[in-house]
Amino acid sequence: MDFKKGTLKYLHQCAVAAAIALPLVFSAVAMAQESESSPSVALPPAQDSSTLSVGDLSFKEPLALLGLGTLPLLWWLLKVTPPLAKEYDYPPVDLIRDLVKTEEPPAKTPPWKMILCMTAASALILAAAQPVYNPEVPLEGSNPLLLLVDNGWRAGTDWDKRKEEMLRLVSRAGDENRRIAFLETAPPEDGSSVKTSGFLTAAEARKLVMGMKPQPWPVDRSAAAKAAESIDESVSTVWLSDGMDSEGTLDLLERLKSKGAVKILANDHEELPLLLLPPAPEGDDLVVTVHRPAAGMTRAVTLLAKADDGRVVDRRQAVFDKDETEANAIFLFPDEIRNRITQLSIEGQESAGAVVLLDEKWRHRPVGLVSIQAPDAGHPLLDETHYVRQALRPYVDFHSGAVKDLLDQKIAVLVLTDSALLEKEDGNRLDNWIRKGGTVLRFAGAHLAHGEKRDDLFPVTLRPGDRKTESGLMSWGNAAKLAPFEVGSPFHGLDLPDDIEIRQQVLAEPDGLLEERTWAKLTDGTPLVTAERRGEGWLVLVHTSSDPAWSNLALSGLFVDILRTVVAHSQGVIGGRDKNAALTPWKTLDGKGHLGTAPASVEPLAFHAKISPQNPPGFYGDDSVRKAHNLADAVTVFKPLPPLPDGVERQPFTKSRENDLTGELLLGMSALLIMDLLLVLGQRGLLPGVGRGQKPSVSKPDYAYTRKL
Repeated sequence: MDFKKGTLKYLHQCAVAAAIALPLVFSAVAMAQESESSPSVALPPAQDSSTLSVGDLSFKEPLALLGLGTLPLLWWLLKVTPPLAKEYDYPPVDLIRDLVKTEEPPAKTPPWKMILCMTAASALILAAAQPVYNPEVPLEGSNPLLLLVDNGWRAGTDWDKRKEEMLRLVSRAGDENRRIAFLETAPPEDGSSVKTSGFLTAAEARKLVMGMKPQPWPVDRSAAAKAAESIDESVSTVWLSDGMDSEGTLDLLERLKSKGAVKILANDHEELPLLLLPPAPEGDDLVVTVHRPAAGMTRAVTLLAKADDGRVVDRRQAVFDKDETEANAIFLFPDEIRNRITQLSIEGQESAGAVVLLDEKWRHRPVGLVSIQAPDAGHPLLDETHYVRQALRPYVDFHSGAVKDLLDQKIAVLVLTDSALLEKEDGNRLDNWIRKGGTVLRFAGAHLAHGEKRDDLFPVTLRPGDRKTESGLMSWGNAAKLAPFEVGSPFHGLDLPDDIEIRQQVLAEPDGLLEERTWAKLTDGTPLVTAERRGEGWLVLVHTSSDPAWSNLALSGLFVDILRTVVAHSQGVIGGRDKNAALTPWKTLDGKGHLGTAPASVEPLAFHAKISPQNPPGFYGDDSVRKAHNLADAVTVFKPLPPLPDGVERQPFTKSRENDLTGELLLGMSALLIMDLLLVLGQRGLLPGVGRGQKPSVSKPDYAYTRKL
């Protein structure tokens, strides 16, 4: 009995060993044959004839599939080899010890066990063949690989996908023993020129890719074209493009074609980045415009309005109609909330172009208008405050009343028209208010020029009377024209219409301070707008009237711009300082549109500075006085790539990656073998609570039973 039991155990172990060893032997033979027939230098997959492909499935070691021929042998071994017998302690068996024994055929291996073992063996053989689902497309040619990377602001939204693609290409090139070079098209942070990385090994290239990041400024493909000329050997180029056109695109492509094969990886039009434009104020509304590079189907995007702490205050939808490239959304806030909004962004878009920063220019500043009498509802055009109200109504929050009442409120600017003459007490209050940071804007007129009760709250000393253009001793032959605004003036940069005519003005006494206090002058050099800095505030005088009585300035768009600029000069606004002074960087946007501390490489912002590595988008100034520097102002071209030259292939980014199934197959095989082991142990009663102590089924036996004497 012991001999028989040992024999059965031995046969069972042989069957299991055969199921495991035979496929491994065949796999080893297959690998040895391939290693002997393969050259010492790896060839590109396109030239590797040993790979077997079946649809989207590829086998890197196809000769290992010959191991499937061992499955019939395994089936036969499992069929003829009986399972191990179960053992039960049954003392009465001693009574029949000496009975004549008849040999009974052993029970057969159950079907479920045969299927389990066959499946495990098949998984092992397939794993040895190294199956790959959706195998990688071979790289072009056998030249070194040049990865041209668009890493400007337009690449920020899907940068993680681009980095994954770069790592995939680097690994592919490494498998083919190719050298790799990189050319990033956005200028570096340090402001140096665009240049290639030089040729690297796969390990060096992988390290470089991990350190790459998108930049919050546009690409410079003209500079990239010059850098490509420095490559003195043939290369195969893969361009990870942002899918957008820019200056120098076609020139860059032609230069790359002269070096070898060129392939472009770019998103479809629907996946290209969006551009958010700074809002245009319309009354109490903020009208925000979103652009997409190409027309397409109807599409809705969500715009977010955020406070300074990053909290979302409101959200609105902008809907692109079919075949339209522009969509609008309107935000409507109370002044208290509107003045806390510092950022607008596109939900789901991570780029500097999807963010607009808001400074004081978009805030509704509280403005006080000193009123001597109630406006004449029947004749509003005769009211000298009417034109000021109309010019500033969409941009400020108006308060009307007497000087004393207005100063008790929180206002940024106080406007006094000609008829609003000041008592001495009001003048003293205003002077103190200015020195604490307030701004007073005054207009001249007949009362100021000829009034008997004339105060002295002016930025310059005034001559008595006024100067006329058409009559009197002090007059011109023709109406006077405005001279261009000088660089030191806050009005510098405003459009100057040719039809502005000044017919009458009050004159300033010349002194040593007149020139530096002049913000605007006429063509003959006489001041039209003067200003004086008093303490923390400003005192500003327009030397003509606020209505059309002395000029047509109040009827022009320039009047609106001048008033808005003065309001922007109020306390807490960037204009409160020298407009032409460079502003220190405070917070800047990175390539994914996140606002953070400005890097050390960022330089102070000059008045007319453009977006660059030295001045990226962000806030400049400080927490109390800041200027928004937005990327949208620097975007001149916003359209998809043009038609490509012949010989340049375009493909979308890989959406499904190569999937090596070897690990899954080995894991499945291990799970099946563990399951088989647990079932065997359970049926032999070696698991707690399973097997022993249970009465075996006699009617439908699965296994042979032996007695234990």
